[in-house]
Amino acid sequence: MASKELAPRTQPSAAELREEERKKRTNIDRILLTNARLAPQELAERTGLSVEAAMSRLYELLRARDHLSERQEERLLIIEMGDLIDEVKDRMSGANDENFADIANVALRGYEAISKRLDARRKITEADIGEITRAQGEMFLAVMIEAVGMVATRLEEYHPDLDFDIRGEIEEGFAIAIPEARAAVSKRVRE
Repeated sequence: MASKELAPRTQPSAAELREEERKKRTNIDRILLTNARLAPQELAERTGLSVEAAMSRLYELLRARDHLSERQEERLLIIEMGDLIDEVKDRMSGANDENFADIANVALRGYEAISKRLDARRKITEADIGEITRAQGEMFLAVMIEAVGMVATRLEEYHPDLDFDIRGEIEEGFAIAIPEARAAVSKRVRE
């Protein structure tokens, strides 16, 4: 008996799957996705569905494509914009003088959109780092204050016979030392 080689079954590409998904959408689905930013009542009016049914279907449509993280979505958008710019540049090589400016304008707007997105990402990252740094600083200071209080309590317990206020002296010393230590550390960081 001769062995039969089975041809590998080819899986549809992601583009084919998206196209299949697009074909399955109804007119109501298209209305919902096109107007997704409208108020629920407006969506209901445009689709003829109840508010609950319109929102339920919209959420279902959105969840179907909600497998990427926000950062992945952003990266995908930048890649798609880059692909679009490449297509526009290809068209520019065959464009006549009449159409060249319009096509070049599309490419420039694409570059501008990517640039703005990257600038916004950098600003968000810088703001996030600033917030994390601030929160860590607050936590470190809270730990230091708690530690000083514990040291003062321990000294009070071990030396109850001292004739001065241990806690007050430690807290006063701490209050004086913190700004000095901060200045010294800031100076080292700048150097």
